[in-house]
Amino acid sequence: MSDLTEDDIKRYLETDGSNCPFCAHDKFHLGSVRGGTGTCFRDITCLACDKTWREWFHLAEFQYPPDASVAKIERP
Repeated sequence: MSDLTEDDIKRYLETDGSNCPFCAHDKFHLGSVRGGTGTCFRDITCLACDKTWREWFHLAEFQYPPDASVAKIERP
């Protein structure tokens, strides 16, 4: 069972995860990014309330060469 409401989750996503979704603190321990092709994740622990959660990442941009300007293409 989650300690979070839908509003808590929405706020976390809308602010790009800048504050703990449980206590709103802004200091975290960020775990290593792990995963596979197109999707990866990291575990995050709040240094204030000690809650841990997982963030998932999906491929959103491609850049070549690495120092070129980024052209964003929206996924269908």
